[in-house]
Parts: sequence; C-alpha cells; structure tokens
Amino acid sequence: MSSEEGYLSNQVFVHKRDENEKLLPIDVDISEMNGKVKILPMAKGEIAKLQSEMKGNLTTEEQDKELIRKHVIEPIFSDKDLEFFKPLEYGYLVTAIMVASGITKEKIQEATKNTMGKVNPQ
Repeated sequence: MSSEEGYLSNQVFVHKRDENEKLLPIDVDISEMNGKVKILPMAKGEIAKLQSEMKGNLTTEEQDKELIRKHVIEPIFSDKDLEFFKPLEYGYLVTAIMVASGITKEKIQEATKNTMGKVNPQ
C-alpha cells in the first residue's frame, strides 16, 4: 500500500540491513558531547537477553563493556580504553547504543532514576 493511503512502510519497523541481511550501523548524536558515534543496533532478541541479565534496571559494568566492544563501530575503543573510561561519557555511549536499538532516552532515564532512588532514597 502506498504512503498516500496513510499506511506506514515496513522499513519504519525494522533495522536497516544490507543485501546479506546483516544489520547496518547508524549514526547517533550525543548532544551532551556535541558529536556523534556510529552504532550497530541490537536486535530484539539481544535486547531481551540483556534485560534478563541486568541488575535491577541498569546494565552491569561488564555488560556495558561488552556492548561497547560489540556495538560501537566508530570510534574504536581498545580493552585498555574501556578500563580508563570517564564515568559520565561511558553512560552517554551506552545510552547511544540503547537509542540506536530503539529504546528511548526517556525510558533509559526513567529506569536510571528508579534505580538511583532505591540506592539513594530522598
């Protein structure tokens, strides 16, 4: 059906893939850092697996490192880089991976706020 009839294209619902059906990386702006990164999105099954292994509403440090190794295409980080990451920037990068995978920043912020409230009750 054509978009003239108001129907959405199936491309709105799926990550872009190449001719071999491999996911294509996308650029994600990190406005807090005035730049962008190239991210390979996570597929639905990988997101579900990650969520089942999370501690509360947050990913663990090891999960974050694995996400960065596997999904950040540009810039490239070595294992040594990951050991000396700045905490705030680390969070921005993991958030960029989640956003590229279809999880909204609002949902990420809500999960973080809920978890931080449990750790640091007001």
